[in-house]
Amino acid sequence: MDISKLQKSIKVNGVNYNLTWRFDPYVASREDVYHKKNTLTVYTEIGTCRPLVDTRSEGVITNEQIEQVLTALEDAIKSIVNPISLDGLIKFQLDRDLHKQTYSGINEATNTLEELLEGLGYDVPKANRSKLRGNFELFIKNLEQFKLINKVDLTEEDIVDSIADEVTFAIGKLLKLGYDPYKVIEQVSLEINSRTGNIINGKFEKDLSVDARAKWVKADYTKCKI
Repeated sequence: MDISKLQKSIKVNGVNYNLTWRFDPYVASREDVYHKKNTLTVYTEIGTCRPLVDTRSEGVITNEQIEQVLTALEDAIKSIVNPISLDGLIKFQLDRDLHKQTYSGINEATNTLEELLEGLGYDVPKANRSKLRGNFELFIKNLEQFKLINKVDLTEEDIVDSIADEVTFAIGKLLKLGYDPYKVIEQVSLEINSRTGNIINGKFEKDLSVDARAKWVKADYTKCKI
């Protein structure tokens, strides 16, 4: 096997990434590289990925298998360096100074509850949002009263962990529905960043004027199926 054939350059968002392969010294020969006798290691400009094949399996690594591995690595690198991942969502927050709003756990939880209800087929009219929060707080008190939950002291790291768990569950839900999370984030980023508006009671409210609506971009989630 010609080692030079194992080198490949890919271009991701205008940046070239050179993939260089180094073989374990315990190989049968340059022509017959067995999975069980070597570990394929790929060094890239963004780090090291290893191993890319099962080193315990039998058989010669064919050119077709090499191409499959290269393709898999290319997809993995794209997922790592692709700036659409979270940048669009962060841009939405920063451009509208939402990150400067005082953090309120109950407000954030109520916002999350509103989205959860939407996913169950329930719309919360804007006029009822304050009532939703009040009833949510009452619901929490009832859970405490019936000893279904226990109040604990939280550190900031505990709060961050809870938020990270929410993100994890959200990604899981998308995958269960058969949608690519990266593509979904790209589409929702296009939609929310096309909207203008104002912050009212700590929440971004869309400008619903005709001129503003004319500039809206609608997320196309049909492009996000796996």
